[in-house]
Amino acid sequence: MKDTIYILFNSRGIRSLVKKTKTMKAIPSGMYMAELNLEVDDKFFRNQIPKFNIKLEEGQIAQPEIEVEEKEPSTFDLFFSEIRK
Repeated sequence: MKDTIYILFNSRGIRSLVKKTKTMKAIPSGMYMAELNLEVDDKFFRNQIPKFNIKLEEGQIAQPEIEVEEKEPSTFDLFFSEIRK
């Protein structure tokens, strides 16, 4: 069996395990993502629960990119900024 899942986590712990889909566009703010490629030999399915240890090093973790869109102030914003002065 071969499969890939993505682990979404932050400093408080794991938030979810997800399979990547076409609708998965971005990592939520404050979250990180690690890809886990899992390959399990068929003989493990005859045993009880397989046990794995995973240690992530720097460079193996995706950090979210944050884009901030600047916009021109509206007439409403300009009007109220003059009133506040």
